Amino acid sequence: MISRAGDIFYLETAHSSWLFHILPSGHAEHLHYGGRLFAGEAPVTEDMLRELAEGLKEKQHFTIGNGLSYAPEAGPLCLEALCTEFSSFGKGDIRDPFLELTYPDGSTTSDFLYLDAAIAEGKHQPGGLPGAVEDAADDGVQELTDVPV
Repeated sequence: MISRAGDIFYLETAHSSWLFHILPSGHAEHLHYGGRLFAGEAPVTEDMLRELAEGLKEKQHFTIGNGLSYAPEAGPLCLEALCTEFSSFGKGDIRDPFLELTYPDGSTTSDFLYLDAAIAEGKHQPGGLPGAVEDAADDGVQELTDVPV
C-alpha cells in the first residue's frame, strides 16, 4: 500500500513501512524505515501522515557549527545534518554519495531533487531490471514512480 499526503509518502508492506517527505528545497528527507507505523485495517489518512511526519521531521532553525547552508533561499538547511534519502556530492553533504557522476565538463557536483511522483497500480517491469513481484494472493501491487517531465 502506498499513501500520499502532498509531499509526504508512506509505503507499507505486510511487515515494514517507509516514510519520507520532500523538503521545500526538493530533497527527500528520510523519516522512518522499519516496523509498520499503523496497525489495523483502517486506511491511512492524509491527516494521520501529516501528524506523524511533523513529529519526525528534522527541525533546523540555524546552521550548526561549521556546516554549510544549502542555499540562501532554503534558509538554514544543512544537508550534512539531515537524513536524506539520497546523499549527493558537492552540495554540502559530507557523507558518501549513493552515486558518483562525472559530467562531460569534468564537474562532479550532483544534486538529486524531487520533481514529481505518481502512484501506479500494477506491476510495471522495467526492461531487464528488478521490480515488484505480484503474488496471486495479493490484492495488487502499487509502485511509486517518477512522472515524465
